[in-house]
Amino acid sequence: MRYSVPHRLVRESVEVQVGEQEVRIFHAGKLVATHARGKEPHARIVDAAHWEGLWRPRAVEPAEGSSKLAVLGRSLEDYAAVVEQAEKRGAA
Repeated sequence: MRYSVPHRLVRESVEVQVGEQEVRIFHAGKLVATHARGKEPHARIVDAAHWEGLWRPRAVEPAEGSSKLAVLGRSLEDYAAVVEQAEKRGAA
């Protein structure tokens, strides 16, 4: 299981407390990240806020049950509406 930390802590040592439901990560005695404990082996648990401030933010995996389009701020319905409008203009 891999859990994210704020990007400024890359290559820094951290302490990890693993509880039944939650994983807490500390740096120099200060809490820097909290995540729900993952259930799938080899999964990555990422908090998008940990990438803030980077010149080129990394892509975030969509939450379980959501589409990859949702990560971009769009739904399939948004794209369907654009196609529908284009079809109407073509038929006119």
